[in-house]
Amino acid sequence: MFPRAIGEALLPSQGASRIRSERRCYDRLALRSHAHRRVELDGEYDLSRKDEVASLFARLVPDAPASIDMSRVTYIDSTFLRELALLHFRFKDFPVTLINVCPNVRRILDIVKFDRLFRFAGDPDPSV
Repeated sequence: MFPRAIGEALLPSQGASRIRSERRCYDRLALRSHAHRRVELDGEYDLSRKDEVASLFARLVPDAPASIDMSRVTYIDSTFLRELALLHFRFKDFPVTLINVCPNVRRILDIVKFDRLFRFAGDPDPSV
């Protein structure tokens, strides 16, 4: 997609204009990501996905507020709760907002008092 080396030339027939536009789009996304961190989660999060969640949350840099879209999360267990707690402590200077949490998951978060650690926003999608 991009030239292999810096300064490598592409002829117009090789899609140089497409590459330039993709770079501009990528640069805008990178700039936006410095202002706010956002993660979208999908599916069930239990012990079998612990490493995936840990890796995903570890890549979030705690230098700005973060939000986690949980509209497509259908199940969580204690391993996911632990990763959320660790994320909260890493982002101690910035708020973490959980967006569109479904009622079943929200109930678990309320039972363990995560409503004291995180902000909640939005309504869950009723089709999930």
